[in-house]
Amino acid sequence: MSLVDDIFGDLPGPLIDEWGIPGVYVKKPLEPEYDPDLGTFAATTAPDARVNVSILPLQIQPEEAKGEVQLTDVKILIAAEKLGDYYPKVADWIEYSQAGVTRVAKIVAPTSYRGTGPILHAVFARLT
Repeated sequence: MSLVDDIFGDLPGPLIDEWGIPGVYVKKPLEPEYDPDLGTFAATTAPDARVNVSILPLQIQPEEAKGEVQLTDVKILIAAEKLGDYYPKVADWIEYSQAGVTRVAKIVAPTSYRGTGPILHAVFARLT
């Protein structure tokens, strides 16, 4: 374990559980399936994996709107312990309810904070 893990490793989970809202992280399988008979790759038919998580949606600050990130996007914090060793990818999305409406936030720019392993994921996502 690193010093980061020792000091901060246990903080994100309880804080996001207490201050966040329920959400569902949807992992889209990225790996194409290989057909050994044809010697080709095909789009995966594996189902999406759905993981219940607590999230903390935040408004984008103007200084964060760079590259793919727009001011109309949302920043979502997720405790890494909820996703295990999985790192968010741009093919994934997050579903959550806000003001009685189900929001679908497609990840456009994932960032992970880590020590020996991931501690906190901060993803920029576009509401669809």
